[in-house]
Amino acid sequence: MTAVPEIREFGAPFDDHDADVVLRSSDAVDFHVYKAILKKGSRGFADMFAAQPIPPTDPSSPEFKDGLPIIPLSETSHTLNLFLQFLYPVPNPQIIDPNDMALVLDAFRKYVVEGYAKTIELMLLEILDGDKYLVKTGKVYALACCYGLPRVAKVAAMNSLQYSCSALSFTDDDISLLTTRQYHALIQFQSRCKRVARNEAQRRDWDEDYDVLPGIDPRPLEDVPLRECKCEWVDEEDTTPTWFAVYLNGFANYLAQNPHPSEVLAYRPSVPKDMWESALNCPACRLFIQDGLAQFKRRLQRRIQKRYNESGTRKNKVNGDLTSLEKTLPAQPF
Repeated sequence: MTAVPEIREFGAPFDDHDADVVLRSSDAVDFHVYKAILKKGSRGFADMFAAQPIPPTDPSSPEFKDGLPIIPLSETSHTLNLFLQFLYPVPNPQIIDPNDMALVLDAFRKYVVEGYAKTIELMLLEILDGDKYLVKTGKVYALACCYGLPRVAKVAAMNSLQYSCSALSFTDDDISLLTTRQYHALIQFQSRCKRVARNEAQRRDWDEDYDVLPGIDPRPLEDVPLRECKCEWVDEEDTTPTWFAVYLNGFANYLAQNPHPSEVLAYRPSVPKDMWESALNCPACRLFIQDGLAQFKRRLQRRIQKRYNESGTRKNKVNGDLTSLEKTLPAQPF
């Protein structure tokens, strides 16, 4: 036989002595609240109170407490506490767990609460900003897709590129919030970003960036001073030092698995020791390693970020994936 939970009071701020209705949670916790506040913030409660029956004459009726009507709800006291703080004239709750946000958003949709899209968006963006190891990003992406928050969905998608895209995980509950198209859009976005980052690291048309590249500068000698690079080149037509070609290949492979722009600056050289020592013995390459390598990485980072931000085209569909994602979201939040 299932034990009946003992009814208890939640307490402040939902304990006003002149409240006119009691909300009882699924775990038997009573919230003494004002109908006027709930009706103002929720069409669902407004409709509920409009259908409220006339109080019975029997004061001992289990549907009343201290003369106030009791409305049993399916939400737990934890969910009701978070939810009611948004409706009441008190500070909004500090939510750092996306699972709590999922409870609030579900209640918002159920009780038809509107006008909090910007607040919820900022809260979810703050969660993403603090999610260093992508523990919460999957849940936030799913919530953003389900409840129509495109800005949050795009930031979550971009954050998913950190470390390794495989680090992003979804629970069964998260997956239930997503449509097939929304999940596919994320996978496509990650895949294309990997290719873009890899290709940018391997490209050879650095015409505007020769000032931060090692090796012989192929521009006319009257425009720039001759570099005395003594390293082995890739070939006679490509004056890229062999060590730097190996470096770029390792860079490309790294970015293919870690395509977030911030990872460009985090990359550490992967060059055979003998090649690295040869580069340090070359006057031109030694100077590049000391002064130009960091600048080269910053320019590469900007190039990758620019490619990610470009509108989707036949040649570049990276941002197009997120544009198509936005079309799958609800027209209105919640």
